[in-house]
Amino acid sequence: MRLTERMSTEGYLKNIRKDFKKGTVLQNILENSDFTTVEEAKQANPEFVKAAVDYIKYAERLTQQGYTPAQTGKVTDSSEERKALQKAFTLDTTDKVKMFYPEWYLTAHELFIYHLLEAVFDASLLVEQGAARRFEETATLYKSFYTVKEIEGWTFAYYDRTILFIDLNKGRISTASNRAVRDKIGDSGIKGFKRTTEQGKVVYSVVLEDGQVISLMKDQKLSTSIWSQCHTLKDSKKEYYQICLKPRVSDEEPMVQFPAHMILLLAQFGINTVKHMLSKDGLTTCDHVDMTGNRNTLSNLEITTRKDNKLRACSKDPITKQIVSSYNLADFWQHIEQSFNLNKIDVKIKRENMLDYWGQVLKEQTVEEILKVS
Repeated sequence: MRLTERMSTEGYLKNIRKDFKKGTVLQNILENSDFTTVEEAKQANPEFVKAAVDYIKYAERLTQQGYTPAQTGKVTDSSEERKALQKAFTLDTTDKVKMFYPEWYLTAHELFIYHLLEAVFDASLLVEQGAARRFEETATLYKSFYTVKEIEGWTFAYYDRTILFIDLNKGRISTASNRAVRDKIGDSGIKGFKRTTEQGKVVYSVVLEDGQVISLMKDQKLSTSIWSQCHTLKDSKKEYYQICLKPRVSDEEPMVQFPAHMILLLAQFGINTVKHMLSKDGLTTCDHVDMTGNRNTLSNLEITTRKDNKLRACSKDPITKQIVSSYNLADFWQHIEQSFNLNKIDVKIKRENMLDYWGQVLKEQTVEEILKVS
């Protein structure tokens, strides 16, 4: 399911829970997919299709039983269904890669692999520890983004009482760390950003809940007394740097932090792309092309499957290594996003055609029979 600007994460979760309880998720996928894209996926990567179908049905069973995953606490091991899914999601052949470079006329409104990935993500929110909380944190940050109109790639954001300035052009993130500013925010809280003009110069400011206004940028120049490069915490397992947006309050309110590259990708591609990278066993991840974990320019960041990220670094088979290094799933997600600019009438026609087709097929076969792979 796609998170829209007007949709809350609570509404999102309510809608997907309803579908999983009804047990209609797989049928919904089919009815929104062109039959040629279904067959292409089954032939190119039958292991992934089977694992995805099994995982969705697993989530439906648990949801129907009233299961609710813990959102905090000690991290537990992933289910066998999730492990199988992650293992199968690889683009290690040219046919698998081709699925993610569809013809221009095949859009998000009819691509089976897209709808399957969306359903897999939705399933994870209902059955995986901490997944819903992480999604909520990411959506909260994303919905705070405020773009600087004058300079492409510049964005302000906030989370709780932390204000960020994101520069996609340089791959850098700064924070409003001035003590007086932090004290003002701490006493009041943040309401949002605004853009005004003073004496012919554009000013970007943050508005606090108590009505105070603090200038952040004037005439495309950051207020130097306020900003500094973000303080980061080095990941003990990787070379990545984590940015703390909210300190730990209790076991029920753990620290909120994100890798710097995730915030940059969120600003560039949006939440409906980045959400698939959130959990510890998310299907996609970010590959630093030059293997330098703290160099976060967009040209150095590629989206790949989690399994292929390891193959890029460790595979001893030159053909496999070449194939898994040949793609960037950012291209796929950009194609998907562009699909939502289609004329509503065109989308309606596509939808009606697919419903007519699958309505006839489903009279003769069950969803499971159609999605069964040999």
